[in-house]
Amino acid sequence: MTDSPPIDEAQIRRFYEILFRYADDNIWLSCRTFFDDGNGVFEIQAVKANNGDATIAAIIAAAQRAAQSPRATVFCPPLATFNNPQKADETSLANGLVLSVESERQASWCVE
Repeated sequence: MTDSPPIDEAQIRRFYEILFRYADDNIWLSCRTFFDDGNGVFEIQAVKANNGDATIAAIIAAAQRAAQSPRATVFCPPLATFNNPQKADETSLANGLVLSVESERQASWCVE
């Protein structure tokens, strides 16, 4: 892509600070980016979860690389932390930080 979409660093910082504030120490995030067409991995990088501004900078940099890819990508780190920087699987799960639900229709209690 020649004109990559802008990365909103303030929103990434806010998202991280809200979701990961209660994460355990000495654990990892899995910054994952896949190609949008479903054909392969663009990048997977383990990032130390509780390293303050260095963690946020690493997440922003990963999102920026995804945005600048010549192929369409999806930057989608799981909303969890892991005790193994090499794997983001069930046995390596350290913290499940949120419950996300996908629904075909909007519930009456959803905030717009």
